[in-house]
Order: sequence, then C-alpha cells, then structure tokens
Amino acid sequence: MITGMAVAMLDAGIISTAVEAAGLRKEVAEAAINYPNNDIIQTLFSQEAVEKAQVNPPAKMEIKAADLQPDTAINKINDAVAVLRGKATPEDLQEYKEFIYNCAETVAAGAGSGLFGTDSPKVSERETVALTRAC
Repeated sequence: MITGMAVAMLDAGIISTAVEAAGLRKEVAEAAINYPNNDIIQTLFSQEAVEKAQVNPPAKMEIKAADLQPDTAINKINDAVAVLRGKATPEDLQEYKEFIYNCAETVAAGAGSGLFGTDSPKVSERETVALTRAC
C-alpha cells in the first residue's frame, strides 16, 4: 500500500488520486488470482487471508507523511524484502517484487496531469524517476 500511496502523492490531485487509488485497489484485489502459486501473495491476499483478517483484524499500521516519500517507501520495501529473503523461495520473492512494482506502475499510469487527470503523459517525470529507482 505504501508503494502505491507514495507514487500517488508525487502528483496528487483530487480526481487523479482517486483514479490511481482505484488502480491500486484493483491490483491488490487481483493479486491472489494473478499469483496463484506464490506463498507470500497468497498469505497476504487470498480469500482465506481476507476472511481471517475480517475475523481477527491485524494491528493498524501507522503511516506518516514521511513514509510516502519515494526514498522512504523504497527503503521500507527493501526492509520487507529482506525479512522475506530467508523465508521465501527466490521465485516467490521475485514475483512479490514484481507485484510491488506493478502496483506502483499501475498507480503512475492511472491518471495524467490536468484538472481530471486526462492529459498526457499519464506517467509524469517525477513518477518515472521513482519507478526507475524502484527497479
């Protein structure tokens, strides 16, 4: 979530942020379907995981404005990957990183500039720089 939010905040606007949030929501909702054999993603996003979270909600995550800065978000992603490195297969870890990048890319391409986010290019220079650094 921090990934998508950080990219959305690079060029925040009322309409464009809503469009980008919808793209992020779709990526997360489809994660378990798109990665059916990935243990990390299934643990986080499968129907079973969603139902379990509804019965026993996880602790609320506090997100500060500083967390949404590209460098901080990238560091948090790297920290999460480091935790998973010893617990997941290399294939699952690679797919998880691809999923995170896809979320960021979907948000970046969700809306362009202008009043309603319909102007081109869809991916701004600031978003392009953040996506390049996230690779």
